[in-house]
Amino acid sequence: MSPVNPRTSAHLLLLLGALAAFACGESAPKAEVAATVDARGLITSIRAGSSPGSGAVLVEGPPRPDVRYAKAEVAVLASTRIVARTGSGDRPAVFADLELGDRVQIQFQGPVSKSWPVRAVARQIVILEKARGFAPAAPPRPMPPPRLGPDTDTRPPAATDLEPPDPLDEAPEEVPEEIPEKIPQEAPEPPQEIPGAAVLRDVRTGDQQTVDRVVFEIEGPKLPDYDVKYVTRPVHCGSGLPVQVDGSAFLQVRLSPAQAHNEAGAPTVATLQRKVRLPIVREIREICDFEGDVTWIIGLSARKEYRVLELEGPARLVIDIER
Repeated sequence: MSPVNPRTSAHLLLLLGALAAFACGESAPKAEVAATVDARGLITSIRAGSSPGSGAVLVEGPPRPDVRYAKAEVAVLASTRIVARTGSGDRPAVFADLELGDRVQIQFQGPVSKSWPVRAVARQIVILEKARGFAPAAPPRPMPPPRLGPDTDTRPPAATDLEPPDPLDEAPEEVPEEIPEKIPQEAPEPPQEIPGAAVLRDVRTGDQQTVDRVVFEIEGPKLPDYDVKYVTRPVHCGSGLPVQVDGSAFLQVRLSPAQAHNEAGAPTVATLQRKVRLPIVREIREICDFEGDVTWIIGLSARKEYRVLELEGPARLVIDIER
């Protein structure tokens, strides 16, 4: 065996050491897992079930990358976990706390139907925002049994040969009302489309601990021109008539060119008017969607300072009102 060159041995040792350091310092890439929910949006329909704590809700929201279904009819069981997400953390809730206009997110369990909207059973419901505040409904108190006095006759009624009168015989004769002839009416034309108008997809509110937040989400990467200011009183853009909005101060948000309807004239925002239970924000309401102008009013409990932010992915106009 020929002797090993000392210089070659040193080079080999240095190479092995570098490979070991690289192997120890380089970790395997972590797979990115997107956090997804099955449904997130506003409750547009709700009905109670036959058993306590059960029922069904219809949830609709704008399409999002982290949401599987934009519209879903969801069955709520007594075993479904329901929580309300507040500034101080999650608190338990019940089916009776769910109301029209609440913004929720839902995780399903079991199979999902391929219908439209999809149908599934809720494993968990998180109430992200209450339309009229969180107030659990107390169960009804049972009526106490009637107290029987010493003179109360508890014997069953005596048998008789007389039959009770038929209530149908005593009912007054109903006179059919005259039904007016229906006059055919022409279907209203859909609103005129404005070229290049941004489409408003969602308007939502949130509790940010130090501020009340209102978010206007636009379809696409770019916001339209906007104007945010206080007004003395809200008025409808078409008629000029005053619009009733809860609050003592009114912040107006105007987007242009923009629209909040599709080609058929149906609104692209799930709810155009909603009561809000936040420290400052009392109500949000659309007062205009006409000829490229979309205007909303934010009703406040008092006139407060505010700031306007522009966010991307998707494009959002954010109004933060100080408390």
